[in-house]
Amino acid sequence: MQILEIPVGTERVSPTTVLVPGPPEPSRIHALPNRLHELDGLRGGAALTVIGYHYLAGPAVYSHTAGRIQELLYVFPLSVDMFFILSGFLVGGILLGTKTSPNYFKTFYMRRLYRVAPIYYLWILGFIGLVLCLPKSGNDLAPKGYSSWAFLGSCLVFVQNFPRFPLFLTKAQWFGTTWSLALEEHFYLVVPFCLYRLSRRSLIAGLSAIIVLAPLARMFAWQVLNLKNPWGITYVWTPFRADALAIGVLLAILWESPEIKVFFRKQIIWIYFCFGATATVAIVLDYMKVKHVRYADALAVAFGRSALEAAGLSVILIALVFQGHKNVAIMRWSWAREFGKISYCTYLTHRGILWLVLLFGFHTKAGFGFRSDVLAGIIALILTTCLAALSWKYLEGPLQRRAHRFTY
Repeated sequence: MQILEIPVGTERVSPTTVLVPGPPEPSRIHALPNRLHELDGLRGGAALTVIGYHYLAGPAVYSHTAGRIQELLYVFPLSVDMFFILSGFLVGGILLGTKTSPNYFKTFYMRRLYRVAPIYYLWILGFIGLVLCLPKSGNDLAPKGYSSWAFLGSCLVFVQNFPRFPLFLTKAQWFGTTWSLALEEHFYLVVPFCLYRLSRRSLIAGLSAIIVLAPLARMFAWQVLNLKNPWGITYVWTPFRADALAIGVLLAILWESPEIKVFFRKQIIWIYFCFGATATVAIVLDYMKVKHVRYADALAVAFGRSALEAAGLSVILIALVFQGHKNVAIMRWSWAREFGKISYCTYLTHRGILWLVLLFGFHTKAGFGFRSDVLAGIIALILTTCLAALSWKYLEGPLQRRAHRFTY
C-alpha cells in the first residue's frame, strides 16, 4: 500500500486545513496546513499490523497464542481498510482542492506515476530475476495452478486482484500484498473524473450508495453465489472493497465544510462510542465465524468488514478533531511517523523478504518450524525496514521531490 503524501506549499488541500473560530482551548481543532503527523502515525501503525499478521502465519501453526494474536490483528482497526480510507480521504482532498487547475489531470497522474511505478516495477524485476535464476521458486511466488509468467503479466497491468486469481493472496509470496495496489490503481482511474465532472450532491449520493451496496454485494457473493473462500473474490475484488475508499472520499467532501468540522468536534464523544461499538461488532462477528456459528461467516464477510471500516473511520476522525493535542499524542510518536513514511516499500516487500529469509537462511518455508518462523520474522522485519529506509532516502524521496515539479 503506497503512501499518499499531503502536498506542501501553497496548494489548497481542504481535508488538512481546519478553520474553527473562537479562542484557543484544550479541545480546539488545530490546523496543520502542510501535513498531519497523526495520519502518518496511523499509516505506520497500519503497516505494522499488516506485517504482524503475515509474519505470525507460520508461528500460528504451532502456537495457540500466536494464532489468537493473528486473529485479533485481522480485526484490528489499523489495517488495510485504514489504508483505503486514508487513500480516499487524502486523494479526494487533493482533487477537490485542485479541480479548477488547468493541470488537474496531468499533475495528478504524473505524481501518482512517480510515487507508485518505480519501486513497484523494480520489485517485479526482482521477481523475474528469481524465476530466471531459480526456476522452481516460481512455484512459491505465483498462485498454485498458474504459471509465474501469466501471473506476472497480470501484475504488470494491475489486474492481479480480479477473479482469475481467486486464491493468490495465500499463495503468491512475492506479490501477495499487491492486490490492494491494484485496487487503488482502479480507484485512481475513476475518481479524478468523477470529482471533476459530478456535482457535490451527486458525489455524496453516489458514494453513499457504494458504502451501502458493497457489504450487500459481499453477502450476495458469499451466500448466494457460494464464493466462500475468505481470501478470494469477496476479499480482493475491487467492487467488494470499494466502500472503504468511498468512505474516505466522502469524508474529504464533508471535511471541506467548516460547519461539519465544528459538528464533529461537538460530537466527539459519539465518535469514541462509534469506535468502541463498531470494533466490538467486528470482533464478535469474527469470533462467531471462528466458532462456526451458522451464517456468521457471511455476516463477518459482509458487515464485519463494514464495522471494521467504521472503526477505522472513527480513529481518523479523532485524529482530525484533536490534531496537535495530547489526546492523540500516541499517533505522533516519531517511530510511528517514520514507519508511516516508509510504509509503501515495507508493505510491498515484507512478504517476499520473509520468503527469502526462510528459503536461504533456514532452508524451509513458513509453518514448518516455530523457532525458524519466529527468527525469520524478526530478521525479515529488520531487513524490510532497512530496505524501505534506503529506498526512501535514495529512490522514493528524490522521486517525490521531482514529482512535485508538476504543479496544479
